[in-house]
Amino acid sequence: RLLHNLNQVSDVANLVPTTIVDSTGTPIGPIRAGDAVLVATTSVDHAAQLTRALADHHTLAWLGLIRQEPFLGLKLWTLIDYQFDLPDVHPIFRPVEIPDSLGRIVADHGLAQARISSFNRAAHIGDFLNGSRRGQVDHEDRFITHYQPPTSVANDPTGGVRQLEQLTLLRIHSGSYPLIVVNFDAVDRVADSGNFDATISAASAVDHALNTIAETTLASGGALIITADHGNAESLLPSRGAHHHTASGVPWIVATAANRRTTRVAPNRLAFPAGLPDHQHSLADIAPTILGLLGIAKPSTMTGKSLV
Repeated sequence: RLLHNLNQVSDVANLVPTTIVDSTGTPIGPIRAGDAVLVATTSVDHAAQLTRALADHHTLAWLGLIRQEPFLGLKLWTLIDYQFDLPDVHPIFRPVEIPDSLGRIVADHGLAQARISSFNRAAHIGDFLNGSRRGQVDHEDRFITHYQPPTSVANDPTGGVRQLEQLTLLRIHSGSYPLIVVNFDAVDRVADSGNFDATISAASAVDHALNTIAETTLASGGALIITADHGNAESLLPSRGAHHHTASGVPWIVATAANRRTTRVAPNRLAFPAGLPDHQHSLADIAPTILGLLGIAKPSTMTGKSLV
């Protein structure tokens, strides 16, 4: 029934947490020892935490949680591999090997690269760019801020932006990194709260930081690329309070001392039919573009094309 309902809605984000109960209000399907559980999401952020809490008693103890009964013999199946290395967690789809990732190719050419982000986005600028492989590649340095956002984003919507800006400027001024990747997560994080005014503040702070980084980059003779992997904040515009990731085309900005070009990139090429206006490009085109700017030939395994 749930699968049928999923096929009837256009926006899965509208689904709310549901417990199926009997006529007395008692849940009819609580998880018990020996059950099989399917985690039907590819999200690593929150689903992985829940999965580990179910499968790893060490994590449960660390969280300070107590169950009414132990989940002995519980089998968990996940759509993708969360790389837990736990005997009772079984991924349905194994990860695809990506030998020619952006990080690996740049490293193989002996070029140093800096990755800068908040603690919550460390995997986004780290493992993801290395073909979803854990660990750093050669000549790669990671600079992670340990900013902890407050419970209410209204208290500090711009928190962490200044730290990321300063870390990035230091790396640019050092002249040691041909490739610098920085993830500004404030707008996405604050937009998740649905707070419209706080989202404006976050966007303004990131805009100011990007302006400073752009001026510094161009003054040093470098090229600046600004893009995103999905939309979010724009969903607050039609009705304040709506907040979720979107498949809107995201900005794609390339700035050099001699040229500026702006277009739009689709978050996922597979999400749009061929020929759909404004979505002729995808995130797959970013790595080839960066390689081209660095003077590195694109490997045949990369399906994307340079946007410059």
